[in-house]
Amino acid sequence: MIILRVCIVLLLTSNIIYAQTINGRVISAKQEPLTPVTMVFQKGDSILAATTTNLQGLFHFTVQPVSGQTYTIRLSLVGYYSKEISFVYPDTNLLRLIVLGEDKKTLEAITVTGRLPLLTRKSDRNIINVESSAFANGFSAAEVLQRSPGVWVDNMGNIRLKGTQPVTIMVNDVVQRLGDEELADFLRSLKSDDISRIEIIPNPPSEFEAGGSGGIIHIILKKGRKNGWSGSFNTEYWQQADKPYFTTGATLNHQLNKLYLSGSFAYTRDLRSITEKTSIAYPDLSSFDNFTDRNEKIWRYQYRFAAVYDLNAAQSVSLQSSFATTNFDQLFKSNEIYYADQFSYGSASSAKHRQFNFSGVTLNYSFKPDTSGSILKIIADLSNNIRTENSEYNKINDDRTKQRLWRTDVPINTKVYSIQSDYTKVFKAKMLLRSGLKYASIYRDNEVLTEDFSGTVWTPNPGQSNHFAYRENILMLYASAEKTIQHTTIKGGLRAEETFSDGNEISSSTKFARKYFGLFPSLFLMQSLNAEKGTAITASYSRRLTRPALNEVNPARIEFSNYTSVTGNPNLQPQYSNHFSLAYQFIKNHSVETYLTRTNNFIAVSANPGPNNSIDYYLENTGITTTYGIDYSSTISPVSIWTIVTDLSAYRSAYSFNNKPYRQTSFYARSLHTLTFTNIVDVDLMADYRSPYIYTNLYTYGNFSMDIGFTKKILQAKAKLRLGFTDMLNTSREKEWTEEKDYTIAFYRKRPTRTVRLSFTYQFSAGKKMQAKNIDIGGQEERKRMGS
Repeated sequence: MIILRVCIVLLLTSNIIYAQTINGRVISAKQEPLTPVTMVFQKGDSILAATTTNLQGLFHFTVQPVSGQTYTIRLSLVGYYSKEISFVYPDTNLLRLIVLGEDKKTLEAITVTGRLPLLTRKSDRNIINVESSAFANGFSAAEVLQRSPGVWVDNMGNIRLKGTQPVTIMVNDVVQRLGDEELADFLRSLKSDDISRIEIIPNPPSEFEAGGSGGIIHIILKKGRKNGWSGSFNTEYWQQADKPYFTTGATLNHQLNKLYLSGSFAYTRDLRSITEKTSIAYPDLSSFDNFTDRNEKIWRYQYRFAAVYDLNAAQSVSLQSSFATTNFDQLFKSNEIYYADQFSYGSASSAKHRQFNFSGVTLNYSFKPDTSGSILKIIADLSNNIRTENSEYNKINDDRTKQRLWRTDVPINTKVYSIQSDYTKVFKAKMLLRSGLKYASIYRDNEVLTEDFSGTVWTPNPGQSNHFAYRENILMLYASAEKTIQHTTIKGGLRAEETFSDGNEISSSTKFARKYFGLFPSLFLMQSLNAEKGTAITASYSRRLTRPALNEVNPARIEFSNYTSVTGNPNLQPQYSNHFSLAYQFIKNHSVETYLTRTNNFIAVSANPGPNNSIDYYLENTGITTTYGIDYSSTISPVSIWTIVTDLSAYRSAYSFNNKPYRQTSFYARSLHTLTFTNIVDVDLMADYRSPYIYTNLYTYGNFSMDIGFTKKILQAKAKLRLGFTDMLNTSREKEWTEEKDYTIAFYRKRPTRTVRLSFTYQFSAGKKMQAKNIDIGGQEERKRMGS
């Protein structure tokens, strides 16, 4: 009944919201619709909005024009003469039907007068215009994110927004539901030359799932511009210390009448050496030190295929499939020193082989009932993630009671099913309505099989074996809308989600079941102060939740050594976050933002004492955490060939964990300098510093790195050759410290961050103009959690 009442309220309230648009259509002299025509809406030299036409040649701008003012629209399409149309608002008759003449003498791209700024701020997101910036210079997507304002990317490829908030990565509306390692390599294989823009959404509105305490980063790829064939090829080689990293990939698109086909392939081979040190000081004044050399070998294949068929001008169906296979071999060699009344020395070695097989299929139907922009989407999604892990550990010690040889086998199978419907209605009276509903189901079967070597045989160890089955069903419903009143834009929405979950620890016949319901409102305000100068104020609020990851509710205890282990917690509750922000864009390309995040039931890792001075890491809800801070970003050009992007951030974290307060003020600074020597070379230099910060009881030391790169356009600018040097001073490392329950734990890791990189990208096309298809996908936060 609660959900039914919420549905009625949402549907009633969503019908009274308004939006303001300027519409029109672009055709050729042969009366054929043209797409994708690049269109820029300007007042004088100031760009107010930009868009492209759809398959029917239709376009619309959401702007705030002033009656009696003169505006200009500039149009550009490869193979056609560019056009400029000026009009006095509200007389928009000239825009109803625009004809472009064909330019048969040139096939080169036409540049629109005026250039989008690097950063465009909307009421609910910030947009990095990669295509029109120096970021489109042979970087990988990971490197673009590393250089984007407000985004942090650490040595492991983990991405954070606003302090320590994790994020969800989307590409063309498709959530990337890979594990951390697979996602990091995917972003390395995706090239900036294929990226149009990146949307950074710190406080996601109600159209997005409430799951995930952090924000969303949405990468929008460029659309194809040719009928026939188009695509790209890239390859990259790194020298990381004494080991190589190699990746290569290709994309291919083809249009045949109403059928659109696209596919991509990427291969990665990564060899690397890592050194680690762990030191534990115990309450009885004894200590343990572990020194480890870790060698890793990774082979990864990724495939994607998509097909879109237009049933007619208003309806289309699409199918997308993606596959990824990863083989991950690790070899650990450790030396251990344990001190109590005397020193005890030992050594340990372990070999671990992991294989990940991911497959996903999405079916999408879309219907456009009118020409004003209304659309209905129905999306069905199925994914399967199969993971196997085989490990063998051999521990040798002066103390024969501490010697042990054991092995583990960990098969994990995770399936996600989802179906959703989203409807956007644009009324002729300039009213806008968005609403949708979704059902998602997740199932995971997870085993841990441990055997000890005794004498000459392997003997099962039931005390360290586990079989866990978990199922989660989620019902979701939302409505959102926005209204513009003169220079003020208001966007609001409400989302309702109900979760049903049950777990079964089959080994011990322990079962649990849980049900919880939540309402997640969001509100965004944007006040334009001066459109020509680009000054504006934005404010936002959203409520989010983080459900426990599937592996976190598994009560299994996994040993990493005689001194460390990790245990899941089936009693974990979801954490809820409230996000507030206020931003001021006071000059073009200069902005400052303050924010506050307050989280209840925060999920954290606690270190607990175990037998024989071992440390057992245990997940638990810890109460309330608070993070607040301020961000500043700017883009300036002292001279025409030199661009400086500056990003400064400071924030304070406050936690109460195990009845102990933790407080830390942290800051972050990044400066990116780009020098463009036309027809010669582009040079980019980036310096990046992150001060120490805390995450519950974990204190992380600061980091500094400096990168430089050189990019040369060749083969008539169709190809780019790039030489890059990362972490030139070799100062980047991972260093952490924890004090918990009279234990002190220090950890240090050094990855091969100082690298030399050589990359090559090539783009090609043949045929007439086309509009490449984007495909939506259904299972969002669910697949993200299953990759953990």
